[in-house]
Amino acid sequence: MSYGIYVIYPTLLGLLSGMFFTLFSQVIKDITGGPNVTAGVALGTMAIGVGALIGPTVAGVIYDTSRDYQFSFYFFGSCMVFAGLIMLTLEPYATLRQHKLQRHEENNLAFPEGDLHSRTIGVYRDVVA
Repeated sequence: MSYGIYVIYPTLLGLLSGMFFTLFSQVIKDITGGPNVTAGVALGTMAIGVGALIGPTVAGVIYDTSRDYQFSFYFFGSCMVFAGLIMLTLEPYATLRQHKLQRHEENNLAFPEGDLHSRTIGVYRDVVA
């Protein structure tokens, strides 16, 4: 390997890591909304910490049993693909749920409290929430 690779790789790693931590709180704010930012950042940071604790331990156990790093890379690569697939399926679900909640909020504002229809929506809202 050349000296240029040793300079380029850490530079890109530092820049991309810096972008992740800079955008982390903004993305959490967009996902959770205004009042829930602190809880979202706490849960996100906790997930990062759990991954940082468990990941190297699992990689070490896989290496100890197989005596090859290749299986660790395959395992964690498949974990990343699986996480990406979960994110791809959760985004449409979250968007659909948000639209349903907005429609129910609009229905609650449209009907007075004494109306039979608003009572059924109120019961449904309690079940959904």
